[in-house]
Amino acid sequence: MFLSRLSAIALTSILIAIPGIASERRYVDKSAPGGGDGTSWAQAYSELRDALVDPAVLQGDVSSIWVAAGTYTPAPPNGDIAARFVLPDVQLFGGFAGHETEAHQRNWTQNVTILSGDLNGDDAPGFVNRSDNSLRIMYHLHGSHEAWLDGFVFESGYSPILGPPNDDLGAALYVQGSHLLVSNCIFRDNHARYGGAIHALNGSLRLLNCSFLGNYAESAGAGVRAYKNQLSVWNCHFEGNVSQRAAGLELTEGPSSLEMTDTVFIDNHATLYGGAAAAASGAEVLVEGCTFENNRSRDGGAAGFSGNFGVISDIRILNCTFVDNRMDVGNGNGAGLGVSGNQVLVSDCRFENNGSDGG
Repeated sequence: MFLSRLSAIALTSILIAIPGIASERRYVDKSAPGGGDGTSWAQAYSELRDALVDPAVLQGDVSSIWVAAGTYTPAPPNGDIAARFVLPDVQLFGGFAGHETEAHQRNWTQNVTILSGDLNGDDAPGFVNRSDNSLRIMYHLHGSHEAWLDGFVFESGYSPILGPPNDDLGAALYVQGSHLLVSNCIFRDNHARYGGAIHALNGSLRLLNCSFLGNYAESAGAGVRAYKNQLSVWNCHFEGNVSQRAAGLELTEGPSSLEMTDTVFIDNHATLYGGAAAAASGAEVLVEGCTFENNRSRDGGAAGFSGNFGVISDIRILNCTFVDNRMDVGNGNGAGLGVSGNQVLVSDCRFENNGSDGG
């Protein structure tokens, strides 16, 4: 589909102009004194939420927003938990120190830029004390151009129960009817009913060099859930995510497609189906060069593909490794790879020490 062979270095070191959008830029720096208009580092906004409602941004006159290291929340302490960052069709880049003149000068691993739902800074481990957190950190809706998110940590979004429409979907990032590239980002400790970190609906989502760590979904897709979506995943890492099904990634309801390469799933746990990943209902899937290790579920310890709700066509699993994946019961369907009602091509894959703990 795209990017499968594209160098991460090439992608992140080139500033791509979005067609139809002017070349103005806005700057955000948590350490800025405030009162600036965002037109330079010296005049930087101190809050990302202010930059995203800048009139020039809303009018489409800004192509990129550069964000310096720090922690940014959609609302102030004790603020509205329904508030969220609304991403326009821009390039939103984190990882800056606050003096750079070129995008390639930044270092997102050193200059950690966090978008957090922990409005009051009082979260405890195990999703304790989260009722005052943002229901969703960011959304991107119905864009006319592809937006680009790069160099951020998304953490502590919390939307476990049905509230306002769709607010139990994608606690970190919700994407609907739009096209979004997300690269060099970490999604950790987010909790939703569906799509613990990301939920994408009716558009295209491209993930490059991203990590999904310790996210939770009450139903499906603790890392990513894509619904009627064109999903591409390259060189990503899913670890320690938990849900009822598809703890790492779920693709559901056609017409959908998934192209996933060079991606690793480790220690993810689904209580029902697809410990690492699952796809169902009218989706075309290519999984190549991926590793599934020590994932658990009742059925399909590593990955599951089901036709119970539709027809999956052209499922190809190539050059993948399935190691130490487990089923929690003895009568499950495929500790390494579970398939129900579908034709799947599996070629040049390695299966080792996958099995059942249920006897």
